[in-house]
Amino acid sequence: MLLESLPVEVISVGVCGTDDRLFLGRLLDRFASFNGHYEFLIVLSGVDDSLYGLVLDRIMDIDGDVIFIREGRRKGKVSALNLVLGNYSGDFLVHLPADVLIAESSIEDLVSHLRNGLDVVSGHPVPYLSRGLVGCLVDFVWRLHNHCLSLYGDHNVHVTGELMGHRHGVISHLPVGLINDDSYVGFHARRLGYRVGYSHFARVLIDVPMTIGDYIVQRRRILLGHYQLGGFGSSTTFRDLWVRHRRHALRLLLSEIHGLKDFVSVMILVVIELLLGVHVRYGGNSIWRRISGFSGRG
Repeated sequence: MLLESLPVEVISVGVCGTDDRLFLGRLLDRFASFNGHYEFLIVLSGVDDSLYGLVLDRIMDIDGDVIFIREGRRKGKVSALNLVLGNYSGDFLVHLPADVLIAESSIEDLVSHLRNGLDVVSGHPVPYLSRGLVGCLVDFVWRLHNHCLSLYGDHNVHVTGELMGHRHGVISHLPVGLINDDSYVGFHARRLGYRVGYSHFARVLIDVPMTIGDYIVQRRRILLGHYQLGGFGSSTTFRDLWVRHRRHALRLLLSEIHGLKDFVSVMILVVIELLLGVHVRYGGNSIWRRISGFSGRG
C-alpha cells in the first residue's frame, strides 16, 4: 500500500464562547499557525455583528476545515457544545473555551494519550494574568485541581472543560439543563467502561476571575454542577476526596501549602466553600454569566 493512500487522522477542535473578544482573536491566530490535519468548529452565542465579522476575517487564515456556527442568543454552554458534538467528523475531538490560549504541542500531547489507549483525557490548566488576593486564591485552586488529576493518573472520573479531548463517539450528546459538562463527560465515560486520564504536558492558559464576587459566582456554578451529578457515583475532585478519604485529602492539601500566602488562601477558600455548600441547594443556571476576567475587561 502506498504511503499516500493511508488514511489520515483528523483532529477536530471545538471552541464555544460568547463575547470573548480579546482571547478569541489570539486563539484563532494560534489555529492559523497549526500544521497538522485539523477541523475547527467555532460556536459563538449571542455575539454582535462586529465580533462575528472579526471571526469571519480570522478564519480565512486558518489552514483546515472550519465550521462556524452562530447562535442568535445565548442558550448556555451545553447548547453550544451539542452543536459541536453534532457537527464534528474527526477521529478525535478536543474541547476548548474561547477564552484560553494554547499551543499546537499541547493538542498533540493530549491526542497522543488518546492514540495510546485513553478514551477521554484532560489537559493541565494554568491561570493567566492572575494577581492580587483573587489571583492567590485561583492559583491555589488550580494547583490543587491539577494535583488531584495527576494523582489519579489514568483512573480519573473528573475531567476539566478548559482542555479536554476524547475519541470519536465517546460522547454524542449532553443532557439539556446540565451545569457541569466536564464532570458529566467524566462520569458518563467511566460508567460506560471508557478510560479517563490526564496529561501534565498539555498546558492551556485560562482566563480567571478578577474579583471575589466573580470567583464566588463561578465557584457556586461549579458546586451546583457537582451536586447535580451526585447520583452518578464517586468523583476524583478534591471535594469528593475530602468526603471519602479525609486523611488523604488533608495530606494533599498540606502538600500544596508553601507559605503564609497559601495558608491565608486556604482559610478564605474554606469559608467560601462552607457558605456555598449551604447555598447550592437553592438552584442555579446553566447559562454563562460573564465574569470580569482578563477577556472581559476593556
